Amino acid sequence: MFLLRLFNYGMIMIKNLLVIFLALLCFACTTHYSEIPQAEPHATIKGEPRKGLFNPPQVGFLEINGLPTDNTWKGYGAKRSIPAGKNSIFVIAYTGGALTASTSVELDAVAGIDYIASYKSVGDSIIFIFTEKESGKEVLRAKSKKSAVQSNHVFIPIYVPTN
Repeated sequence: MFLLRLFNYGMIMIKNLLVIFLALLCFACTTHYSEIPQAEPHATIKGEPRKGLFNPPQVGFLEINGLPTDNTWKGYGAKRSIPAGKNSIFVIAYTGGALTASTSVELDAVAGIDYIASYKSVGDSIIFIFTEKESGKEVLRAKSKKSAVQSNHVFIPIYVPTN
């Protein structure tokens, strides 16, 4: 009898833990930015490609339209689908794992266009530049002070050696 009661108690605990886990999982999935389906009109943004082997400069996107991006699998500068029209993007520049600058920009995206985000260092500032991939036409420019972290995001890059 004691073993049966212990088994029932254990099953109730497992069921409760499973319900809590599933609720947390659903909450986590709904609070991140979701990619736009390919069937809908959309544009894409991507951080500039790597230019070196060790700690190259990069541009990344931490938030799109107020929602944090899921950078766990894709990476900060990965290609993202965004809706056509005005988009608010929190963009960062980092070198060698150190956050160099960050700012929010408003990109007026056109459906079917691929945008590349890059930056250049000018004195104590970073200038973020968004260009159309095909034409090379500059569509947006924003300036930020170096080391000007403007968000509560914690940035911890993870480098995985590939041998």
